[in-house]
Amino acid sequence: MKTKIYSLQDEYGNIRYIGKTSKSIKERFSGHLREAKKGVDNHRCNWIRSVMARGKWPIVFLIGEVDGDGCKEEIAWIKYFREEGVDLVNETNGGDGQSKGYKPSDVTCRKISEGLKGKKGRHHPETTKRKMSLAHGGNGETKIYQRLLGLRNKKSRFFSPEHRRKLREARKGKTPFKGKHHSQEVIKARTDKLKGMTYHHSEKWLKKKLDKNYEL
Repeated sequence: MKTKIYSLQDEYGNIRYIGKTSKSIKERFSGHLREAKKGVDNHRCNWIRSVMARGKWPIVFLIGEVDGDGCKEEIAWIKYFREEGVDLVNETNGGDGQSKGYKPSDVTCRKISEGLKGKKGRHHPETTKRKMSLAHGGNGETKIYQRLLGLRNKKSRFFSPEHRRKLREARKGKTPFKGKHHSQEVIKARTDKLKGMTYHHSEKWLKKKLDKNYEL
């Protein structure tokens, strides 16, 4: 029996989860995404949803393949990264939640240490560090950076007159919903869902709308 030890990382390459699987990495990763989308409430799924809310996807990385069920190896990797100060979202110490008192041998620790030597997964280039600082910092440059992103995104949503003309031509005579009506069951379901819901625009959104100098 072969078991794969893998990690899940955020869009910046920071390791956040260590897992193991006897299936393919692609199949296991798809399972993580399905659980997160279903609303499963645990640290791993909450973290995955937070990454997806930023318009990004977690990154899955194969650490290695071992013989057996991989429990000891998973425990050793989780222990190693936690001792290195990595903020993992694993809720247990590995091994399917068992053997919490497991201590990896000196040989295992040496192998893990040697396997990580020369890897630059947790060291970002200066340009990336700068972007991360601007995105998460509280200084004045953050607002400038966010404004530039807003301008770029707003420009990308506008089409040229020629492109708009082609869109109008393509839509002529096409009214896919004309004459159709939702059933009473669908209307009632939507009404019940919207009852009690209120919507509030953020202060940032309102300021953007009122900003007369916000030009393309």
